[in-house]
Amino acid sequence: MKYQMELASNGSRSWVSTGSEWEKKIGYSRAVKTGHFVFVSGTVGKNVDGSMPDDLINQTKNSLTIISEALSRLDSSIEKIVKLNIFLKNITEWAAISDLIRDAIGDAKPACCISQMSQGIDDSVLIEIQVDAVDNTL
Repeated sequence: MKYQMELASNGSRSWVSTGSEWEKKIGYSRAVKTGHFVFVSGTVGKNVDGSMPDDLINQTKNSLTIISEALSRLDSSIEKIVKLNIFLKNITEWAAISDLIRDAIGDAKPACCISQMSQGIDDSVLIEIQVDAVDNTL
C-alpha cells in the first residue's frame, strides 16, 4: 500500500507530508528528520482513499504502514524505532494489537508507552501511534 508523501528540506531539516487534512489545518508534518533523529507525528490508520476502517486491527495496520513509509522517505525504517507511543480509544483492547505491533517492529525493542485517549481527533479513530527513530546510519 502506498500513501502519497511529499519530501521537502531546508538543509538542516527534512520533512515528509502526506497532505492529510489535519496536517494542513494545524500546520505540521507527518515526520521530521534533524541530524540522525526522525520524529513521526501521531498517526491514525486511514485507508489510502482517506476513509477510516471501522476496526482496530486495520487501523493499526494502516498506521504502521504510514509510519513505515514516512520513515523510509527520511532514510530510516520501522526497525530503527527507539520510542513508541500508542494511544488507544479503549485501553482494554491492547492485547488485540500486541502481536501485530511486535511483529511489525521486529527486534527494535523500543521504549514504549500505551495509554488510553479520551477522544481522537475524529470519533472513528480507535488508535493513534507516534514514534521516534534514528536514521539508517546508526
